Amino acid sequence: EVDDALRNMFASEKKWGDVVSHYFTRKLVAERAKKLMDLPKKSLPPEPFYKCSRPFSMQASIRRQDRKRQKLEGEWTCVYQGISPPDAYDMFENAESGDTVYRPEKLDDTTLVFEARFESGNLWSATKVGAFEYDLCARPDWNTSSYTQWYFFAVGNTRAGETYKFNFVNMLKDDSLYNYGMMPLAYSVLLNDAEGKGWYRTGRDICYYRNRRDYTFTFTFNAAYDMDMMFFAYCYPYTFSQCKIDLKEAELSANGQKYMVRKKLCRSLQGRKVDLLEITDDPRDTAANAKKRIVLLSARCHPGESNSSW
Repeated sequence: EVDDALRNMFASEKKWGDVVSHYFTRKLVAERAKKLMDLPKKSLPPEPFYKCSRPFSMQASIRRQDRKRQKLEGEWTCVYQGISPPDAYDMFENAESGDTVYRPEKLDDTTLVFEARFESGNLWSATKVGAFEYDLCARPDWNTSSYTQWYFFAVGNTRAGETYKFNFVNMLKDDSLYNYGMMPLAYSVLLNDAEGKGWYRTGRDICYYRNRRDYTFTFTFNAAYDMDMMFFAYCYPYTFSQCKIDLKEAELSANGQKYMVRKKLCRSLQGRKVDLLEITDDPRDTAANAKKRIVLLSARCHPGESNSSW
């Protein structure tokens, strides 16, 4: 229904790029990304493992052959290049100058539109290397030059039933859980609206292997809907804003007021407050607490550890 309505509204008198821009603006993507933090509070069933149909060494060899063939066959097109500073998630309204974001011009242009300029988003660049294949680069973590292992981004202008291939070509680690059954996380806006699907594991032909300079993580997937907005992530996203909301709720709860004191431990390299939670039977009795032994728990030392925040 969304697809038909948009085609009727725009196809006869406007560029297809106007159609895509109508439903895939950065603001709409950012607003939807915020809602992805609403994860179910109940226990979830065990997540599926990917079962590889052939040895990973064989898959890696096939991937390398594919790369050589692609370089000989056609031109590559950069469709997304985010040069805004990585700490500017709250300044993107004024920080898009110089960013490259491709917009399709014709109805038959099936090029995906990428977006990661929202809080906790991570995608440095996307290059179209085939009809439905893209080379992606993750942005290095703050204050590092090459630490790249996690990602979180959105795509639009999908076509139902098409098989897409994503290749992250600047991964850092020499091995990955993707070689042992882990699958990428995906979230389809239209699928969630229709079935309440939420985040789900997806992907086929999953492989992680050495390239000439770094490591490549590659997988394929099928889009379920035309003109969908899909998100992909390394692990369940958990933003700094959501963390602050959760801490505030805990602080104001009955148990929080009775057993917890929230303090500022320090500030991060980006100047953000790092919270320290003191939890004990009487957190305001400083004299008694000074004599107690301490158990220190630390979580989320870098952005790829959003899972440890939970």
